[in-house]
Amino acid sequence: MDVPADRSRPTSAPPVHPSLREAVRSPRRRRPTGAAPPLPYRLQSSGVGWLVAALVLVGLTLVIFARGLRGPAVTATVIDDAVVGWLAGLSGPGVAPFLRGVARIGSWWVLYAASYGLLLALLVLRRWRHLLVWFVAVQLGSMLVVFLAMTARRPRPFGSTSRPAGVAGRCRRCRSPS
Repeated sequence: MDVPADRSRPTSAPPVHPSLREAVRSPRRRRPTGAAPPLPYRLQSSGVGWLVAALVLVGLTLVIFARGLRGPAVTATVIDDAVVGWLAGLSGPGVAPFLRGVARIGSWWVLYAASYGLLLALLVLRRWRHLLVWFVAVQLGSMLVVFLAMTARRPRPFGSTSRPAGVAGRCRRCRSPS
């Protein structure tokens, strides 16, 4: 029996009203070429909020510490030192081993291993676009850190020395003449 395609009904599912067909979600489809869907270009309100917060914090850092340790930079450093001192004074049972574990996770060895592991995984899986985005993000982040370090020279925290303990005796030849 020949039935036109628009009048044929599947036998396994009840008929769906034509206005509801658009509301029913279909599985994610690719383009006819097989390419992935385009990247989203709209920034949602939470993304805008995080971007504004980051720009405000970077701007405040530049404004406060651009002239060195003068004016509002002294107040910000004193407040920061008080907060760090308060946090350092917190202790309880089991806090020190937990914080040592967190410090080990955040060590340079772990970060370098994770970075090279990500690089290797992206190369092996041939994720070239992700690799390019990762490389550009690392380069831009490095340039931002260098720019902020040159622009806003923040002093070392109160009570800290310019060198770790025990290093002063080993670098006698490295000192510049007085």
